[in-house]
Amino acid sequence: MPGVRYFHFQAGPALAGFETGVVRVAPGATFARHRHRGPERTFVLDGYVEDQGRVHGPGAMLEMPAGSAHDYRALPGRDLIVVSIHGGIDFEAPR
Repeated sequence: MPGVRYFHFQAGPALAGFETGVVRVAPGATFARHRHRGPERTFVLDGYVEDQGRVHGPGAMLEMPAGSAHDYRALPGRDLIVVSIHGGIDFEAPR
């Protein structure tokens, strides 16, 4: 995805079976629409994200249940940096 970088890291045994990583999204870029195979928790470290019509900034925790789908966009001004833990995602075709 243009403007999106993902840095995977191996989590400890308490998160076995989950994907973990840091996502950096350039201002104005969008992380593509995807569906969650398992739950997701995302913590905003820096920047601002617009997700499902709501804006979240540093310190926000976003949670998505298994089966849910969304995309999100970094707002202008600075890179969005989040840490994400999820049970797998499948990218959907653009609408």
